[in-house]
Amino acid sequence: MRVTLPHNLSKEEVRRRMHKHADEIGGFFPAGLAKVTTGWPNEDRMNITAEVMGQSIPGGVEIRDADVVIEMDLPLLFAVMKGPLEAAVKKEGGRLLAPCHAPYNGAGFSAPWPLAQLPIQIVCVINIGHQ
Repeated sequence: MRVTLPHNLSKEEVRRRMHKHADEIGGFFPAGLAKVTTGWPNEDRMNITAEVMGQSIPGGVEIRDADVVIEMDLPLLFAVMKGPLEAAVKKEGGRLLAPCHAPYNGAGFSAPWPLAQLPIQIVCVINIGHQ
């Protein structure tokens, strides 16, 4: 899965917001069903790995000058969630990257209705990657 989100922020501001809210990624998974780890191999890349039901789901966010690219390697088991997941990433990523006059409020992410009904929610893959 690949989602590109445009922004009008400096890369520094995108990095700041990503660092501040990276711990909220796990909020898209039901309690106890996923372990999410993040790492920054360089200042413009955040790696994400989610462990769900024995499946490792790798991904990343690349911060670029005008956009952020979010990628996740969804296993076949989770492929049916691609559409709703992309929609959620666009919605929540857009909030995170909103201009300074309408900042992301950090209230947390929420799964859209179709995902809220699924036993596994892989929604907040805000691998707001390389723009």
